Amino acid sequence: MASIDDIVTVSITADTTNPTRAGFGTPLILTYHTRFADAYRTYTSLTEMAADNFTSVDDAYRMASAIFSQNPRPRRVVVGRLSSAPAYERKLTITSSTEGEYVRCKVIAPETGVVNQIEVLIGSGETTTDVAEDVDTEIEAVAGVDSAFSGAVVTVTPTTAGRQVFIYDLENCTVEDSTGDGGYDTALTALQPLNNDWYWVLINTGSHVNVDDVAAWVAADGKKIFAATLSDSAEIGASGAIGSGLASTYSSDSRVASIYSESPHLFAGAAWVGVCASRQPGTYTAALKSLSGVTPDGLTSTEEGYLEEDAINHYQTVAGVPIVMNGVLSDGTYIDDRHGIDALLAAIQEAVYTVFVNSEKVPFTAAGLDVVKRSEEHLTTSKP
Repeated sequence: MASIDDIVTVSITADTTNPTRAGFGTPLILTYHTRFADAYRTYTSLTEMAADNFTSVDDAYRMASAIFSQNPRPRRVVVGRLSSAPAYERKLTITSSTEGEYVRCKVIAPETGVVNQIEVLIGSGETTTDVAEDVDTEIEAVAGVDSAFSGAVVTVTPTTAGRQVFIYDLENCTVEDSTGDGGYDTALTALQPLNNDWYWVLINTGSHVNVDDVAAWVAADGKKIFAATLSDSAEIGASGAIGSGLASTYSSDSRVASIYSESPHLFAGAAWVGVCASRQPGTYTAALKSLSGVTPDGLTSTEEGYLEEDAINHYQTVAGVPIVMNGVLSDGTYIDDRHGIDALLAAIQEAVYTVFVNSEKVPFTAAGLDVVKRSEEHLTTSKP
C-alpha cells in the first residue's frame, strides 16, 4: 500500500554540540598592574575587581568603570596584564610668555587620585623656559610625581613604575602622551592562545608608538576592533600625527577607531566601547551616543575640522546633548558596519562548523551542499 513516507521523508535531529560563540560583546582591557599573576581574568562587576585588590586609581579599574557605567552595558570584561611596566610619561609644553597670563593645568596624583591645580602667573620679562621652571616646581610637589624641564617642555613621570600621571584642563600649555613602547602588541599575541573570547581592544595609553603597535596588531589579526583614546593637544591642530597616520596607513579595511578626549583619565574610548559592545551587532549606530561619566569637550569648529579630517571621533555637546561624532574607523567607514559584518561572518562560520561537528559526514553532493547552504541562509535571513 502506498504511503506518504514513500514520497516525503522527514527527520528531526537535535544538535548535540555547538561551538563557543565569539565574544563580540566583550572588551579586553590591557594594562600593567600587579593585582594578579595570571595572564588575564574575566570580571562581571567592579565589586569582583575590588575583591582582587584593584582600586579606583588603577587604570584597569578606571577603564572597567567607564565600561560598566554605561546603560546598557556589557556583561563582562577581560582584563589582561602586561609583564612589565611601560615608561609612562607626559610632556607639557608652555605656549605663552605674555606677562599677566596664567599657565594652568590639573595634575592627578597617581597613588591617591587627588586632583592638584597647577597655576603659574607669568611675570615681566619671563620666557617660556622661565615659566616651565615654575610649572616644574609646582608639579614636582605633587605626591607620587617626578618632573624635569628643558626649555619650554616639562617632562612628567610617576614615581612608582606602572602608574600614570594624568594632566588635563590646559591653559597656555599643551600636552603629549610620550609613553615609550610598552609591548602591548606582544602581550596581545601571548594572550590570544589563552583567551580569544573578546572583540574590542583597549589599552591605557594614547602614545603614538603604542597606538601604532596595537593598530598594526589588529590589522594583522583581522577580527578585532581597537578603540584608541587620543589626548595629545596636537591632534586638534595642524601638527597632529597619530590620527593622520592611522588614516593614511589604514585607509581601507580599517580596524581602528580613535576618539579624542581632553580628559584622558576618563577613558572615553572605554566608555564608548561600553555603549557599542552592549548592542546586538547590526542593530545600532556608534555615532550620536552619550557617554556616562565622560566630560564633553568644548572644541571649536576649526579643532573639529582637524579631527574629522583625520577620521578621529570626538565627544561634543550638540543642542544641549553630549554625543559622539561621527562613529567612524580610520578609513571613514562606520564602526557598527564593521562590527556587524564581523559578527555575521563569525556566525556563518560557527553555523557551518556545527553542521560538520554534528554530522557523521556531510557528503560532497548536492544534498550535502544544500545542508550547508541552509545553515547559512538561516543566519542571513533571520532577524538579530
